[in-house]
Amino acid sequence: MMFLCEHPKSGGTWLGGMIADYLQVPFPNRPATPIAMPAVVHTHWSYDPKLPHVVHMARDGRDVMVSFYFHFVRHTQMRNGRCNEGLVRIIRRLFGPDADLNDAYSNLPRFIERHFANPIGAHQSWPNYVRGWLGRPGVVQTTYETLRARPQAELSRVLRELTGNEPDPCRVVATVEKYSMERQTGRSPGEENRASFIRKGVVGDWRNHFSREARELFAHRAGDVLIQLGYEQDQAWVHEEPSAPMTDAQTRVGRSFVAPHRNRSTRGDVNSTGSRRNCNIALAES
Repeated sequence: MMFLCEHPKSGGTWLGGMIADYLQVPFPNRPATPIAMPAVVHTHWSYDPKLPHVVHMARDGRDVMVSFYFHFVRHTQMRNGRCNEGLVRIIRRLFGPDADLNDAYSNLPRFIERHFANPIGAHQSWPNYVRGWLGRPGVVQTTYETLRARPQAELSRVLRELTGNEPDPCRVVATVEKYSMERQTGRSPGEENRASFIRKGVVGDWRNHFSREARELFAHRAGDVLIQLGYEQDQAWVHEEPSAPMTDAQTRVGRSFVAPHRNRSTRGDVNSTGSRRNCNIALAES
């Protein structure tokens, strides 16, 4: 049994799916009972030294807040004639019955305050959850940002540390391709769809939605964790000029802060002659 632990909206579904696919074991959705077979179990549990074979995945908490916000907005909207009525009541109490829920720029400060005081949809606030996992022995640590920047290399490292075996480079490349945003959604990273579980798939989207007030609130409660994780060197980011709120047109297209894509020809074709060499090239370049 292997466990993939993350604070919600940190990319754990993506990584857990890839690990399970590579190892050819089940990746059960919200298992309610003990699993009597090898599997990758995706959880939001706090650190427990009794858990074997554990991966902890972290993500910039500012991006977590933005992703969490739009996740809840999505669940307040009618789909197939239904919505989460309990969540609708919470959101109405938080923002008022006439609030424009698409206006994350204005709403995020209050959402962040609520998250730190009484998290919606999580057992702990982001900084408290992450603090509980940092520096724990026997835990394979990774981040959403590293996996986005060099997916083949990082997945290989995680698999190597988790299993003790050297991953097959061609299978790693194939797994990453299978779970790419393009393959999973038909969209490129940065193309936003707020009705989708995979909304945007980029790093740094918080810059599009954090006002000065949101920056100050987050830094007060979690700025030290950003520094611990290496996302910031100090608190200077709080005083940078925030981006202007996104226009409707920008929201549809999606403004992103993601590393440029490599030419697909460098990734390697797992079906071509010399595929092993090409896969090794793809791993090295990722």
